[in-house]
This record gives sequence, structure tokens and C-alpha cells, in this order.
Amino acid sequence: GSHYAPPIETNCLVHRTLSTRDYVKVKYHAISAIVSCDNIHIFISGMMSWLVCHGVSIPYFSLCVDAAGYRPGVLKLLQRVRPGWREDSVNFKIFEGGVTNFLVGARCGEDTVLVRIYGSNTEKIINRQSEISNLVKLNKCLGSPPVYAHFGNGVCYGFAKGRQLELHELYDLSMARRIAREMAKMHTIEISAEDIKHPLLYSVFFSGWIDEIPENLQSKEKSTRMKKLIGSRDQLRKECQELCSHLDELNSPVAFCHNDLMSKNMIYLEEKDSVTFIDLEYGGPNFRGFDLGDFFCEFAGIDNVNYSLYPNKDFQLKWLRMYLEETAILKGDDPNISVDDIAVENLYVEANKFALACHMMWGVWALIQACYSVLEFDYVEYAELRIKEYHTRKNAFLSLQKLTRSSL
Repeated sequence: GSHYAPPIETNCLVHRTLSTRDYVKVKYHAISAIVSCDNIHIFISGMMSWLVCHGVSIPYFSLCVDAAGYRPGVLKLLQRVRPGWREDSVNFKIFEGGVTNFLVGARCGEDTVLVRIYGSNTEKIINRQSEISNLVKLNKCLGSPPVYAHFGNGVCYGFAKGRQLELHELYDLSMARRIAREMAKMHTIEISAEDIKHPLLYSVFFSGWIDEIPENLQSKEKSTRMKKLIGSRDQLRKECQELCSHLDELNSPVAFCHNDLMSKNMIYLEEKDSVTFIDLEYGGPNFRGFDLGDFFCEFAGIDNVNYSLYPNKDFQLKWLRMYLEETAILKGDDPNISVDDIAVENLYVEANKFALACHMMWGVWALIQACYSVLEFDYVEYAELRIKEYHTRKNAFLSLQKLTRSSL
């Protein structure tokens, strides 16, 4: 009943175990893969390959699906992952609202699979093999939907049977408890000592991404706006380095983070009365404070951004207390003892200082997308909103100070 291809035991042209920061490019006929995650093997035989991570074999198919005319390509993929489906019984649904990829659902009877077609040039900012590894890890650790296959420009995976959270639900304290519990679960997933040394904020978001910002955009008007916003890449890099010096003082622990916790990436599962997170393409080891700060920033929305919706301190303190309580329970501690007012107040300081990093990171992301993406979204305007909000909040957030016992 498994849809995973079995590992190849013989006739392997390539069989290599990769460590966390080991970058290897494997080519054979039409197959090419770049891998950067721990405990991954690549098996290639003939025109077929398997990516084996965390003990699970994920088949690779050397086909590409055109987002503009997705039906033929998706049907061809479904012949591999759902060979029992009849083409005339398959119904398709396009999931709108994404600003990185094209997502289509395919349903036959009660079974649904999702096919994510990667956005143009998104490999410049997203390690797709790490994304697949993240999906497999969360399936094993948290029961998230399984991965069925990956292909030339996308991935096919299971459907979480629930509904996306609405933006206003983030303020609901009963829903807040469910979200806090799921985030605590994710942050307590075991990661390697090597990953802890390389949080994505420093190793990717504030280094490699800045290098990918184009010198000019397709229109002169947008290029002028971009240069007015950030100056030069060197100026932007200096600003990020100064911010990082403040963040280092917080000693925020490195955990497995989602890094993109907007309401659309949260699914309420009614049968389980719980919340699960989807879309792990930006996931990986990062500072705990980044996920917390990013979550609060996303209260403003993405379609019609309104930063007056950023949660006030009273709400944040209530939410952060729930998060610390859920974390304590997962670790076997008594939350009545381990969670006090000082711990909550200090986490508030941590989350809001890292919120500045979130604004800067997503501003950089938007400038890269403005050059390459074909989706209908004003990325330059979004970059302006995020980076201007960074400067608006900068002094107030950086002035926040952690409490000590003696300061009470």
C-alpha cells in the first residue's frame, strides 16, 4: 500500500551518504539533484532515482509540469503516484493566494494529492532537497502529510484534511493555544549539532539572499524604488550585520523552525481539534525568536498588509505564556514551576527584536522575487512595506531589555 519506491540494493551507480553541509551535485542522463541535509542517500539506476532521507525513499521523476497548462503534466505524474486513478475521474482545484509557487490539488473519490509547481528561479533562494527532507521529517515526527514524489520542477505530497486559518482567527485565544502547541512541537524536534551551528537567518537569509538581489529590475521605475529603499547591497548587508549583533545578545536557541508562519500555512484539523503547519519550503534550523517574531508579523496579512494589526503586548504575553507552557509539557517539566513572568517577558523581548529580522528577510526575498517571479503580485511594493516597517519599529524594539531577578 506504500507509494514510496523501495531503496535500490544493487546496480547502484551512485551511493553516498551526505552530511549536513555537504553539497554534492549528481548528474545522470536527465537527472540532476543538489542535496544539503543530513542522513540523505541518492540512488540512481537507469532513468529512475530515489532520494532517501530519514529512512524514507522518495522517487524522482524526470518530467516538468507547465503551470500555465498543468493538466497533462499532472496527469502524467499521477500515473506514477496514483496508478489506480482513472483520468476521467480526476478533479482539479487550483489553490490561490501563494506568492512563491503554483499549487494544484488532484482528487479522485476521497483521496487528494497536492502538486506544487515551483516558481521561476526559486531555486536561487530555496534548497528544494532540504524542503523535501523537512516534509519527510515532519511526517515522521508530527504526522504531517507524506511526500509521494518529486519531479523536475516540483513535489507531490499528501493533503491535510482541514481548512486554512483565517487571519482574524490568530487573535482567538482558544486557537492561539492550538497554534502555540504545534509550534512548541516543531521547536522540540531534534536537530543535529552541526545544524545548530548554522541557523538559516545568518547562513542563508542574510548572506546568500542578499547576493541574489539584482542590480536592476525589469522596469526603470521599480529599479529606482528598489535603490531608494535599500541603497546598495553593501549598505543593506551592513544594516543586517548591525542587527545581528543585537540579536546575538539574546542567546535565542536554534530549533527546527517553519520560518513562514502566515495564517495560510496553518491548517485547522477539525477531527483532531488541532492545528498543523504546511509549506515547509523555508523551514530548517533557525533561531526560535525568528519563528515567534515572524508569527506576530503575519497578523498584518499579506494581501492587504496592515501593520496596525500587529498584536499588542498584552496579547503577545498571553500567547507566549501558552507557548512556554506547551514547551515545558513536551519536555516533561511542570509549567507552573518553569514558566514565570520573567520568562514570558524575556521571550516578548526576544520575539519583537527578531521581528525586525523577519521584516528585513522578507523584504530581501521580495526584491529577488520581483526580478524572477511570473506570479501576479507587486513584490517591490511588498518589499517597501516590510523594510519601511523595519525602520519604523527599529528603535523601539531594539530598546527593549530583558529582565533579571534583581531588576524586579
